[in-house]
Amino acid sequence: MNRSRWSLLFLIFLLFVTYAFGRIQGSFVSWFLFYAALLLCVYEGAIMFLSVRHLKVERSLSVRHLTVGDMLKVKLNYRFSSWMPVPWLYLEDHQETAATISHSKTRTLSYPGWKKKGEITYIIHAGKRGTNRWQAVEVETGDIFGIVKKRWRFTLEDEVLVYPRIIPIKRWDTMYESYMGRIASSHQHQEDISSVSGVRDYAQGDRLNRIHWKASARGQGLKVKEFEHHLTRDFFFLLDCYEELPSDKFEDSVSLVASLLQYTTREHERSGLLTNGRNPIHIPLGSGEEHFIRSLKQLSFVQADGKMTVAHSLTQYQGIYPQTATLAIITSRLDKVLIRSMAELSLRSIRVELFILLDVTTDEGERRRRLEELRSFNVTVWEISGSKWEQFSKGGEAFD
Repeated sequence: MNRSRWSLLFLIFLLFVTYAFGRIQGSFVSWFLFYAALLLCVYEGAIMFLSVRHLKVERSLSVRHLTVGDMLKVKLNYRFSSWMPVPWLYLEDHQETAATISHSKTRTLSYPGWKKKGEITYIIHAGKRGTNRWQAVEVETGDIFGIVKKRWRFTLEDEVLVYPRIIPIKRWDTMYESYMGRIASSHQHQEDISSVSGVRDYAQGDRLNRIHWKASARGQGLKVKEFEHHLTRDFFFLLDCYEELPSDKFEDSVSLVASLLQYTTREHERSGLLTNGRNPIHIPLGSGEEHFIRSLKQLSFVQADGKMTVAHSLTQYQGIYPQTATLAIITSRLDKVLIRSMAELSLRSIRVELFILLDVTTDEGERRRRLEELRSFNVTVWEISGSKWEQFSKGGEAFD
């Protein structure tokens, strides 16, 4: 038996006690206490059996998809039948926070009075990527004294997908140069295996059928054939999901990839996506709004949980990303192994661009030396510091 029923039984017992007291005493005060207890019992009984009957609650969401930082409007509509005014109505919306296991509860107090339907609106901010889920709505009402309470629980399941934060990019010099015809052809081509442009030293990842055996027989080490091939305006993004990356830098990296994907979609170019997390994501080259949304959905759930560094990923996944596309690597970790891996790609005529989110704890001199070494291998480097990222997020600053 719940608390309200015990309270009502106690009031009935109090009513008999005051009645017996009035019969014995017979004074005005004793009978006044009896009639006061009688009115209270009638009021509490009416609240329990006649107030708020056939209650129905519905939830509506303003959108089903939004990005980090956006606001979501949630409406709770309720209606019921009642023979008397309802002093208060307490609603509790149970929500599972995006990308976490913890739960949050949105509580709202309403005063319907004689109104038999109403609407409650509250706004939440999308703070994390992932899925926001709502499970149920609990409703509670009672009397003005807090003696009797009635509770309902409605299972109302809803969900909203939260995309990564997207920052508008006004201009990307790589794309601008491709339009000017400096680095790319507007049509995709494969390597022309009938035209050998030269030879070079063997690099890890080169296929055996490219080895130039006559040049290698001269005793100067293995040599491989260099074929003529044409770059395209395709972009393949490799997001570093190594588990030791700082969480704030990783979130910025995810946001940057989403922003670059939006830019390529807006410019009607093809793009692909690859991650090196525990559950690697591979989205082949594609274009259009549907391809962009598909990439955003994958980025909404990506986590920094990979066991393999991005440098080892370049070797592990070398057969996945097309050599005719520009490989854009997004990371906040720059070490000698990664520099060597990108240098080998550049020697194989693969265009590589590095988006490095700078860590303020890194030695400035060492960082500059490593970046200059990368540039010497014709690797395009975009440095994104904390201050520049904030400025970029506010003004949509271009990478130039």
